[in-house]
Amino acid sequence: MFDFVDPLASPQASSSPPTDLVSSSTTASQLREGGNFRQGSFADRWEAARQLPRLGGVAIGDLITMLRDERLDWEDRWFAAYSLRHFDHPASIAALIDALGTADEDLQKTIIDTLGHLGPNAIQALSTLVTASATQAMAIEVLCRIPHPATQPLLVAAIDHTTGSTKASIIQALGQFADLDVLSLVVDALQDCTAAVRLAAIQSLISFRRQIGDLQWVALMQPLAKDIHPAVAQQAIYALGRTSHSAATQTLHELLTVSHTPVSLKLATVQALVWQDTPAAFEAIVQSWDMLSDAIRVTALQALSRTTNPSLQLRLVIQVPQWLDALPTTADRSLLRRHLVMLLGQWGDRRAIPILQALTQDEDAGVRLHAAAALRHHHP
Repeated sequence: MFDFVDPLASPQASSSPPTDLVSSSTTASQLREGGNFRQGSFADRWEAARQLPRLGGVAIGDLITMLRDERLDWEDRWFAAYSLRHFDHPASIAALIDALGTADEDLQKTIIDTLGHLGPNAIQALSTLVTASATQAMAIEVLCRIPHPATQPLLVAAIDHTTGSTKASIIQALGQFADLDVLSLVVDALQDCTAAVRLAAIQSLISFRRQIGDLQWVALMQPLAKDIHPAVAQQAIYALGRTSHSAATQTLHELLTVSHTPVSLKLATVQALVWQDTPAAFEAIVQSWDMLSDAIRVTALQALSRTTNPSLQLRLVIQVPQWLDALPTTADRSLLRRHLVMLLGQWGDRRAIPILQALTQDEDAGVRLHAAAALRHHHP
């Protein structure tokens, strides 16, 4: 093997590489004869594959032959497909595209990855496959992995002919260009009957965030925050946390107070409110506090502990003692009380010292330890 000489390769590429470019464990002759690439341990083969680019175009022919030979072990063909990523050559691209129809899923995935790695030069070759039903999904998957503007018209042309996960991949890929010409397509996908497409549309729209006004952003995300599919609703909730607009805060507040909102979405909602980092968002948490489970309260406190807003930190120093006073000192409230104590001592506000000193005498040992640690933060 590896005695093939590519007629299109340059003389330099088809000649033997200088000996100082080949490792002591893998010589050029070993590679041409198949040596470590076809035999030995996985590490030996991997090292041999790394050396192939140094041979230039002389390696392409044998790699293509290996890729096409269905009698070979799948691992040989996998190495061939992977190694072709080092050779951005029409013959390599054509062979990889021809092999896309393989029944071996692992090999197919590697071929898709390799074509995506080769990038722009693979785009034109893939353009004829986008409209062919047998190869459309695979061709689109490759195009979606190539971050080049030339893929955009091909992906746009394919939208009306795709559904499900393939359409979702297109919508997600279009977001990387943030081109206003495709914004309407992404917005339309928010209403798609497939949850995966709606989810992809939300994620794609994040790239357009600066071009979309706050009011329109909230209008797009509000309905999806109550989507029947939890993953879609969660992403919409997080998207609402990206704006401090009062309409977004109101929507998030309502989600916290409605009893039938799932726990997972309430957890996302308190995080989104904290991201808004506004007095109104904090007030929404305060007003909803009595309706929240301890698990959701702890999540809120953990998120609030990361705020760097001095105004919000001050409000917390005032609010946390009120939350502490309202809690019984029973064992089942210990975790929540400890988080409140940690939060109270976090920013070194001296108004917290008397409260922390009193808590060092609390009947709960965990609370006492956390209060003492918080005091050491004030007085190292």
